[in-house]
Amino acid sequence: MKIQTAWLLTVSLTLLSSCIASRGSTKYDYLEDRLLPSVSRKISINFSNFSVIRNKKGKEKSASIKPVVEGYMLSNSGYFLTIQSIQGEEDLFFRFKTVTRESDLSFLSKAPEYLYLTASLLTLTLIPFYDRTYRRLEVEVIQQGRLLKRYKYKDYYVRVSWFGMLPWWRISDYNDFFYWETEASREVDHNLVNRFLADLRNDFLPKPGKKPKPKPKPKPKK
Repeated sequence: MKIQTAWLLTVSLTLLSSCIASRGSTKYDYLEDRLLPSVSRKISINFSNFSVIRNKKGKEKSASIKPVVEGYMLSNSGYFLTIQSIQGEEDLFFRFKTVTRESDLSFLSKAPEYLYLTASLLTLTLIPFYDRTYRRLEVEVIQQGRLLKRYKYKDYYVRVSWFGMLPWWRISDYNDFFYWETEASREVDHNLVNRFLADLRNDFLPKPGKKPKPKPKPKPKK
């Protein structure tokens, strides 16, 4: 009996780890760095990057959830001269925050998913398992201690495990074998960062071909 249970669990976990994941739909798709508009001058930045869990009242606590932002996403954009400039001498400071809502993790909201997962395991995924995971990024753009603007972005990726999908499954390009670390989740994070970079360029960074505003002429003294 123990051997049969162990075999069933092993097969079930193998099927679940071999699931298909897809990116969510976004209004703007800047997944490729080359799609970012160019700028006429690179700037120097510093940034902080952390994850939090937020409740309905807005109170936050630190979380071990993987942050959306990774350093290479900024350096590959071609927007920045350096992303580790001397503190206090940077052109801009970014405060990145990966936000998870407390309701996303509560037992009541997750109970249907747990039941669904159990049913999928017991049937060797003949009952498909479906899950949607949201990723939320908030960014504060700061200059010399003054908040210039706050940005908020949200996207999701979908995970589906079903026996019939096994012929289309392949190992992730990132060498992630398990369904909760897929190409889709990384692509969603990359896309969120690039959406911020595109908005940052439009709001703050110098554009190619744009002439600086002429300085106003001093008024003649009476």
